[in-house]
Amino acid sequence: MSPRYLGAITATVLIGVLYGPGVNQANWGLMVLVMLGLGAVVLGLAVAWKRKGV
Repeated sequence: MSPRYLGAITATVLIGVLYGPGVNQANWGLMVLVMLGLGAVVLGLAVAWKRKGV
């Protein structure tokens, strides 16, 4: 499975979960925090993978 597909699936799930009840300022802020958290996780995994030499 391509990382592109994983990103698209993750984004679709997040949009459905966070914006299902409606789009408002609180949901936008929550989406930003979730995306920042996921970005930090991916960055950490990339750095760890690079250090491992894979």
